[in-house]
Parts: sequence; C-alpha cells; structure tokens
Amino acid sequence: MEQKRLYTFSGYVDVCGVAYKIKEILPCSRNDTFRGRCDLALAEITINTQMPIEQKKTTEIHEWLHAVLGASGLPNEEAVVSVLANELYRQGFTLKKRKEKNNALSPLS
Repeated sequence: MEQKRLYTFSGYVDVCGVAYKIKEILPCSRNDTFRGRCDLALAEITINTQMPIEQKKTTEIHEWLHAVLGASGLPNEEAVVSVLANELYRQGFTLKKRKEKNNALSPLS
C-alpha cells in the first residue's frame, strides 16, 4: 500500500535559477492579516501558518508567481498574479519543492 506524502510549506523551490526558501510564520499581531510575502532580495517566500491548507496552497502559488515575475522583469501586478494563482491551484498545480538549498539547475531535456 502506497503511503501519501504530507504537504509541507517549507523547503526550497527554484525561481529562474535562484533557490527560494519557503517557510510558514505566525502573523506579528492579531491585526496582521497577511497571507504571504515574497522577498526578492532575500529569495524567501513566507506563508501565514494560521490559514486553512487550501488557502496556504493558493498563497504559496501566488507568492511564487510574484518571485517569477520579479526575477524575470515582467510586470508584477497584484490582480494578474491573483487570477493566475487561483486558476493554477484550481487546475491542480503545486510547487516542486526540495528540503535542501541547491542553486544548481538541472539541464533541460
């Protein structure tokens, strides 16, 4: 019998050749309503740990899109990122993460 892997919101994901760290954090206060953040300078994506898992997954995709657009120099508009993230999630898209940082990219086949 195959065992299902648990979905985690930690690890690393490649964004245009840069390893971005993904982690969950608690909001700073009860008034802090952030869902996630993408820090291009630190190559880090943070997800609010207090959200339901479906919302975390959508937010993770949303912040990853900000990283991709920011790294590529394309317009990084919130409305476009939100629509794309929601549709990608609806279609079953998930990020391919790994546990350890590795900036080396595999060659494309």
